[in-house]
Amino acid sequence: MRSFRLEALSSSLVEDLRSIGLNAYHLSANERLPTEGWLVSGGFVQMDEGNRLRRAIIGFGSGGTTLQLTTSLSDLVSGIPRPFCELRTSTRSRG
Repeated sequence: MRSFRLEALSSSLVEDLRSIGLNAYHLSANERLPTEGWLVSGGFVQMDEGNRLRRAIIGFGSGGTTLQLTTSLSDLVSGIPRPFCELRTSTRSRG
């Protein structure tokens, strides 16, 4: 299930970048990195879908979803991806 969510997030990000005119595509794990451009990488640090029953019965934010995500940008011109920008964010639904 988690793999599906990462694929959906990746596809959505590629679509968004293309919509603003950038040449973006998804690299699979076994593909060679290009020799130029930026590499956007990241993943879920923590994902807790919460408890639907608890949200429905108790409410007031109880049983809400928690998500923590980390993302980095690396310049590929040096041959070895080294992040020059990192972003970590988290959110929690109110239920």
